Amino acid sequence: MNKKILVLAAAAISGVAAVVVWAGGAVGTDDPGGPEGSRAAGERAKERESEEDRFRSRSMPIQQYLPTRSDELLFRAAKKTLIEKCMIRSGVKEFELPEPQADMQSPLERRYGLSLSAEAGKYGYDLPPSKDPGRLQPKLSLSKQQNLLFFGAQTGGDGGCVGEASRKIGVPRTPVASKIQIESWQKSMKDPRVESAFRRWSSCMKESGFTFANPMDTPGRAKTSAAEKKKLAGAEVACNYSSGVLFTWLTADSELQEKSISEHRTALLAERREVQAAVARAEGATTSR
Repeated sequence: MNKKILVLAAAAISGVAAVVVWAGGAVGTDDPGGPEGSRAAGERAKERESEEDRFRSRSMPIQQYLPTRSDELLFRAAKKTLIEKCMIRSGVKEFELPEPQADMQSPLERRYGLSLSAEAGKYGYDLPPSKDPGRLQPKLSLSKQQNLLFFGAQTGGDGGCVGEASRKIGVPRTPVASKIQIESWQKSMKDPRVESAFRRWSSCMKESGFTFANPMDTPGRAKTSAAEKKKLAGAEVACNYSSGVLFTWLTADSELQEKSISEHRTALLAERREVQAAVARAEGATTSR
C-alpha cells in the first residue's frame, strides 16, 4: 500500500467565529509555614478550583446565536472529510488531513482576563499548545500539483478542494451577533460596577507588588522575564476572583447583550437558523463516507 500523504492543514480546515479574548494577570500571597499553612493553602486551592468551575459553567446571552465550540469543531471535521474526498477524486491517492482540534473551550476563558490558575502558573500569558491557533496550523507540505488541487489557482480559480468544501458547508455568517458580542464587551468596561471592581483589582495587585489599573493593562506592559510573567499571571487570576472582576464584568456584559438582543431579535433568529443549517450540512458531510 502506498504511504499515506499526511498534510498538516489546520488553517485550511478551520472556520472559527471571532470572539473577544484577553490575557490579564494577578499574584497570590505567600503561605505561612508548617502544617497550618499547608492546610490553609489546600483550602484556598479548593476554593479557587470551585470558583473557576463556577465561572467556566457560565455563558453569555449572545452565545445562543453564535456557533458553539462543538459546532466549530464539526465544521472543521466536515471540511476535512470533503477536502480529502476531493483530493482523492482528483487523483491524489490516500490523501489524509490531520484530525481537527478545538482551541479554547469557552468564549469566557480570556474575555475578562485570565481565569484558569493552573494554565497561568504553567504558561503565563501564552496559550497552551492545544489552544494556540498558530500552533494548530503547521505549514503544508504539498507538491506544486497537489497545492494547485488543494487551494486552486492563485487568480481566477475556484479555491480548489478547500474552496469546494467551504461552499458545500457554507460557514455561517453572524454579523449582528458578532457585533453585539464585541460592542457589549467594550461598553461594559465603563459600567460603574465594573470600574469599582477594577479599583479593587488594582489594590489587590498592588499588594502583590504590581501596579496596574485593570486586567487589560497587564499583558502588554509585562515586559519582564518568563518567570516574572508567570508570577504576574498567577497574581492576576487570584485578583480577578478576589476582586469580583470576572463575575461583575460578565453580569454587566450580559445585561448589555440582553438589551441588544431584544432590539435585533429578528436578525439574530435568522443568523441562528443559518448556523443550524450549516451544522446540518456539516453533519451530513461527516456521516456520508
